Amino acid sequence: MRRVVLMAVGLSLITSAALAQSNQVLSRNAVGYVKVDALSNKLVLARMDFENLSGSSWTVTNLLGSQLPVGSIVTIWDRVNYRYVGEARTRSGWSPGTNVIRRGDAFFVRSLAATNMYFMGEVPDSISAPDTVFPNVTGLSALGYPYPVSQPWTNIALSTNGAIGDILTIWDAVNQQYIGYARTRSGWGAATNLVLQPGQAFWYRSAVTQTWTVVKPYTWP
Repeated sequence: MRRVVLMAVGLSLITSAALAQSNQVLSRNAVGYVKVDALSNKLVLARMDFENLSGSSWTVTNLLGSQLPVGSIVTIWDRVNYRYVGEARTRSGWSPGTNVIRRGDAFFVRSLAATNMYFMGEVPDSISAPDTVFPNVTGLSALGYPYPVSQPWTNIALSTNGAIGDILTIWDAVNQQYIGYARTRSGWGAATNLVLQPGQAFWYRSAVTQTWTVVKPYTWP
């Protein structure tokens, strides 16, 4: 999946192709978007990286709106209650259209046609989100890095704090299959070279209960 992050400061637009490389955002109160390719009749595992500019909660109604064709389905992983909640795109809109998508939440998208999805909002800053906490990560969880930057897996606390036997699973949208990496005594194996991209979620199976705290990885905003 090809993803692009665009930052906007005031009335000027700054294309931040270097954002994923430098992990830096240029200005406070920046807005931006992540573009994720929705493949025709294939599942794509995505995440939300931004705050809502209005201050309200994200739902498929205000996040995706009419970007996907009628008949498309979004399935959100409820990481608090360990269950899926579903949303369907109908002729009159999303049904039920009210399930909350929090920053860092993972969700599957199945579009009836190939299209681009744009997740747009306010870049988490030093006031709104100097850090992000995922409590009680245990068992199987679907998660996403909660800031709009690329991040090597080995830089993430889940990786460094992981116990032997923990498993990271990435969804391959093109081939519609999971790719798994296990934490062994010698480390994460091939996942050592894995870089998570903006908008990309993952599954994590933890052998212990931990709190995943993510510190904002850029200086500004």
